[in-house]
Amino acid sequence: MRHTIGTTLVVILAFVLTACGGSEPVDDKPKLTQPKAGQCVAEQVKDGEDLAPDVETVVPCTEPHVFEIVGVYDVPKKFLSGKTDKQKLARRTELAAIGPKTSKLSQELDGVVWPKCRESIRKATGLDKVKVGSKTASDLNVGLASGNASNWMNISSPKLWVEGETKALCAVRYTSQKGKEDAVIKPITAPNDKPLISRFLSASFPVDLRRCIDPGTEVRTPCTKLHDQEILWTLDIKAAYGKGFLKGTKLNDMSDGNADKINSACAKSYKSVGGKISDFNRGGFRYFKESDPGDSSLEVICTLTVKRDDMALGTDFLAF
Repeated sequence: MRHTIGTTLVVILAFVLTACGGSEPVDDKPKLTQPKAGQCVAEQVKDGEDLAPDVETVVPCTEPHVFEIVGVYDVPKKFLSGKTDKQKLARRTELAAIGPKTSKLSQELDGVVWPKCRESIRKATGLDKVKVGSKTASDLNVGLASGNASNWMNISSPKLWVEGETKALCAVRYTSQKGKEDAVIKPITAPNDKPLISRFLSASFPVDLRRCIDPGTEVRTPCTKLHDQEILWTLDIKAAYGKGFLKGTKLNDMSDGNADKINSACAKSYKSVGGKISDFNRGGFRYFKESDPGDSSLEVICTLTVKRDDMALGTDFLAF
């Protein structure tokens, strides 16, 4: 998740001639408007120690772009309260602060808005249809795994923010590396004006934006090369089986029965959105190194895995 502000508004001062031959300054700046869900943003900007979408570069999604907007939300009034205009401005300024340390107020805002961003991404991609038994995608906190399309949350447009038009911006960002704020951006184009991320659960989602695992090194490899796993999404496995599931267990030494239950949850979630499990492939999972089975939630990465028993692996193995 990212939490930052957008690009600085450039004010253009124009001069026009008057009827009597003189001149006077006229503020010719266009009114900056907040981006809307479904729009695409061509560029990002360096903003302090962070990065942000340049909201002044909204383009049709058929043109090269880096960000795809999936949701725009009002900031709850309780975060912007104050008895005077000066106090309210101070609160807005605090929430827009950039740097390695964020205030407690900013962290509280993240906690309120971030779930809305996750839901926006689920709806934009079709992941809101994922189910495991009676548990919905929202119950399971389903989300994009770290890949070429990464989750992004911003407070956008400092000009409008300071003036009091406070919005939280949820987006997907495309890069050629993952997990780093300084990752190299990788502009993409969509076949129509609908954001490309909306095709995430289809075979037409570009192969170079998928995330696959090399069978020999167990590290990420392009999906056009030999691979035996493709990343699907993340979900909270304890939401599926209860908070006591895996409690007191080491993830790297769990029983086959518990591993089978996680594999089954990933397979069921895959089938719930039209995927097919066969003798050729099965549901699988990976976990984050820092994961703690003692926590009340436990995020796992669901994968689709080729069964490797006496089977040749191909480069055309894809989830959808």
